[in-house]
Amino acid sequence: MSRVYRVETRKRGFVGQFCKWGFVGFNALMVWSLWADLLTTLTGIGQGMSAVASTVGWIASSFSGAVLVILWLAGAVILALLTFMTRSRMIVLIDER
Repeated sequence: MSRVYRVETRKRGFVGQFCKWGFVGFNALMVWSLWADLLTTLTGIGQGMSAVASTVGWIASSFSGAVLVILWLAGAVILALLTFMTRSRMIVLIDER
């Protein structure tokens, strides 16, 4: 009696690789931009400003952070869908031993 072994491997095509690395790069860019926004907010606001200017600065930086988060979520959802739709094809090797 012979046994049949089934080995499944997945390989992405060019478009799949582009979508996957675009997704990773976009997320890295958004982490960096949120970090830069946070550092700008924490270090730049309130130094030598009046109370009104400091308050407006905090509101503006909070708004910019919220916009970045919304853009991040929208972009991540779109790129994740593209990444999953270009999922790699399955290569099946059947080996009889």
